[in-house]
Amino acid sequence: MVATLSVYIKDQCYQLIIEDNSRITIGSSQRDTITLREKGLQEGHLAFSSKNSAIYLSAKAGTYRNGSEVRDLSVTIGDVFSCGDISVYVCPKQQDYERSVSLSADREIFIGRSKDCSLCFSNKRVSSRHAKITYESGKYKIIDLDSKNHIFVNGKRTTSHDLQDGDVVSIAYYSIIYDNGQLTFLNTGNDLKINLDGTSIIRKYPLFRRSPRLSRTYERKLIEIQPPPRAYGKPEINWFTVFLPPAVMIGISVISILLTEGSLMNLLFIVP
Repeated sequence: MVATLSVYIKDQCYQLIIEDNSRITIGSSQRDTITLREKGLQEGHLAFSSKNSAIYLSAKAGTYRNGSEVRDLSVTIGDVFSCGDISVYVCPKQQDYERSVSLSADREIFIGRSKDCSLCFSNKRVSSRHAKITYESGKYKIIDLDSKNHIFVNGKRTTSHDLQDGDVVSIAYYSIIYDNGQLTFLNTGNDLKINLDGTSIIRKYPLFRRSPRLSRTYERKLIEIQPPPRAYGKPEINWFTVFLPPAVMIGISVISILLTEGSLMNLLFIVP
């Protein structure tokens, strides 16, 4: 069984996918999948594991489902667990939407459950008019329309945000990725209906897509590489400068011996 865990803690949101033979833990330890410094939270306080096409929860004191405290139990899609300020929604893992939407500066995009919205989601956790995307001061901006369950951009709750390439907008358990004026939709299944003209749906969502955050733009420049200096023949040897130093040393030694009436045999120990 594969599911999406939407974890909310104050003004933050985490969305994790739990697959077969995997384990996700929420607690106070660095070894936990999500580490939170909350009062009363212990290591592995909420431990979700997937085995034999089923998801199980092993919880410690203070964990509730529908108002009743729980410890060890089997998890089903739609379950909501709470522990202090932490809320965990068990959501279905669905297919991504196969097409992307191109934004336009002269058109607002409304997101919500209402059939009048440009992007219409059928899930009840999406408000009738949840948010809108507009174009202001040369940038696309997403604005929360006083929705009940809020919007999160890159995991943080916001009421207004200037979109940048690679931003991930979370609404309910759906993800909307903004990249270069285009919107891509993840985990929507059949819950999304796009009420836009055909020219706005620009391309089929590829099977493999590089994350927008990994793509960088480099400025192209021409670099001139200078050739190495040329050697014009072999350098000439100045024999005068070669023999001048030893000749001077020998001359000084001879003069010193003559002045001190020494033996010329001492030159054998002086001449280099």
